[in-house]
Amino acid sequence: MAIYLTAFISAAKRLFVKILLPVSDILLTAIGFTLVTKVWESIKFHNSDYFHEEVLLQTVPGFIAIWLVTLWFLGSYKAKSTLIQLVKALLVGSGLVLITYALLPEKLRFSRAVIVFSAAWVLLALPIFRIILQQFGLLDFKLKSSSTKKVIIAGTDQESQRVVKILANLATKFTVLGRVGQAENKGELPLLSSFENLSEVYRINKPDEIIFCLNDVNSSEIIKTIVLMASEPVSFKIAAYNSTGIIGSNSSNESGELYIPEVNSVLSESNLALKRSFDIIFATLLLLFFPFYFFIFQQKKIALRNCFFVLLGRKTWVRINLPNSLANRLKPGVLEYTSETGKPNNYIRNYSVWLDFITLATNFTRIDKPTNTT
Repeated sequence: MAIYLTAFISAAKRLFVKILLPVSDILLTAIGFTLVTKVWESIKFHNSDYFHEEVLLQTVPGFIAIWLVTLWFLGSYKAKSTLIQLVKALLVGSGLVLITYALLPEKLRFSRAVIVFSAAWVLLALPIFRIILQQFGLLDFKLKSSSTKKVIIAGTDQESQRVVKILANLATKFTVLGRVGQAENKGELPLLSSFENLSEVYRINKPDEIIFCLNDVNSSEIIKTIVLMASEPVSFKIAAYNSTGIIGSNSSNESGELYIPEVNSVLSESNLALKRSFDIIFATLLLLFFPFYFFIFQQKKIALRNCFFVLLGRKTWVRINLPNSLANRLKPGVLEYTSETGKPNNYIRNYSVWLDFITLATNFTRIDKPTNTT
């Protein structure tokens, strides 16, 4: 029962970060803009309605959107974000807002002071709000990066003990939460669950790193797990059999560690964001210029509908068949990336927006075909 309760709390926190936290940021920023505007109007002009409401309604939502998008792209809505990450994102967003304001037509510029003081409000209010949520246990928000990393090891107790000894000799401090794998009679490390439940174990324990014992977990299972958990803020390492090091380190200053290229999964949060941006940009362009090329399609209504579906997020331009456990991570596709298009494994493990562009460009006349990909 306790496990299910913990899992429910973890799911609720993820929902808050993904949905309610951005909404809270919008409300806080809007409240700040309103307060700053009213106070500045009263102090500077002795008139609480000095600025035209139409001008504010045309510009302020755009400024709020700039801050929100900047926070999203710079990782402030990811799990385990830090105060430094948030402040950096807010500073970048504030800079973009000031630049945007300076480029606006004269009739839409109302007061630089309001923009500056509103930026100051955002820089104070949003971090304080997150700190309050963190104090109540509603948000996994860190004031600074932790010097001690939490680790889960995937493997037998014997191999896990060997990994623990390797970690003990490194400069970075580690806390080994336990291991996942087969049950053993005399295991010294806590057994958290079987390897098949690693994703759930991660969600409950939130480790910083997962270390796979290559002698106990085959490489295909490791790759599958990395792809499955690509959107999670966790590092993956591999401990080779009889090796004195751990492959996949994030630091070159720690002895006995090696590097391997990271899997650039299409399912990682950053790549999903890039993919969605690509979808929006090209759906918008295709809709704007549709009157100039619609005649090339046999089923014009379907082509137009697919453009709208992609723009609204109901579909993606390019999709690839994934295992059942991963199928719901991508939207249905207008086009499918297959072996005829390129190398499917390359799309999954080494994704680039360029692959979507090439697929869309070479199969453009097929976007009028009904699609039922899931």
